[in-house]
Amino acid sequence: MAPLAQGAASPGGSPVNVLNEISDINLGLERIKQNLNQLRMLQDRSLNETDSSSGTSRQVDDLSATTMADYRGLVQRVRELKSNRDAQTYKGQVDRVDRALKDTIQQYQQVEADFRRKMQGQMERQYRIVRPDADTNEVRAAVEDMSAGGQQVFQQAMMQSNRQGQARAVLNEVQNRHQELLKIEQQMTELAQLIQDLDTLIIQQEPMVQQIDEHVEKTHVDLKEANTELDTAVETVRATRKKKWICCGIVALIIVIIVVAIVAWYFTAGPGAKTTTTSSSNTNKRNLELASMNLENAARALSRKTIAGRYVVPAKGVKGVRAVAQTATLPVALGFDAQN
Repeated sequence: MAPLAQGAASPGGSPVNVLNEISDINLGLERIKQNLNQLRMLQDRSLNETDSSSGTSRQVDDLSATTMADYRGLVQRVRELKSNRDAQTYKGQVDRVDRALKDTIQQYQQVEADFRRKMQGQMERQYRIVRPDADTNEVRAAVEDMSAGGQQVFQQAMMQSNRQGQARAVLNEVQNRHQELLKIEQQMTELAQLIQDLDTLIIQQEPMVQQIDEHVEKTHVDLKEANTELDTAVETVRATRKKKWICCGIVALIIVIIVVAIVAWYFTAGPGAKTTTTSSSNTNKRNLELASMNLENAARALSRKTIAGRYVVPAKGVKGVRAVAQTATLPVALGFDAQN
């Protein structure tokens, strides 16, 4: 199976590109899982073959190399995705793909650990073939020595065996398995480093994430304070407006009271009151003059008549009438005689 593309383009700033990148990484993880299943079968087959340099062993090596290349590419793409600011919008999906990648790496580690354990068991059985009388401690020491890179214990045991020809074949097979163990060790180390790279990226981004969280929290607090200040300002404006209307009402009431007081003063004790009194006095005076004129005319008419052999001298005005009234009786004064 061909390895995944190593030079995959950066997800860029578009949300569509970010989602496409996440989808491609998930597809790559599915292909790796298929590789792991195939790798298990090839490893089991290679253990059953007497020649460790057979075609199956080469297939195991090729598939292992392909899988490791896929892991390197996916780790790089996930790191770029996690460092992309626009991908923070899809943080949940990015975290899921990150965990899925770590899970597949750990699965590969488990596959290699199982293969290593099986090879060590096979080496123990091969050692017992040439040294049937060896106890458990001797066998474990020989295998551990071989696994650690030493061959002296194993070679010495083989030389002391009575089956020299078979011992030589077993030694060659064990040496080949030892090379496979070294490859597994290298892959296990690199897989652990890949997981560490992902975790290191998270640690490096932690201050930035914390700073972003602090900015978000500060913005939230500022927004809350702004809303509180805005509410206070609105209440202040409303209270000011209410007080303004109250002041306007008080001023208007004072003006009305002043106007009413001025008008009342004008018509009671001011010039308006004198004008009214004068007008009333003039009217009474005119009425009195008219009455006097009427009485004077009546007196003139009566003065032309003789009243009981007397002649009444005409009198003018009210005073004349009053004089007549004083010198004569009422009928005579009014100009009426007994005959009339």
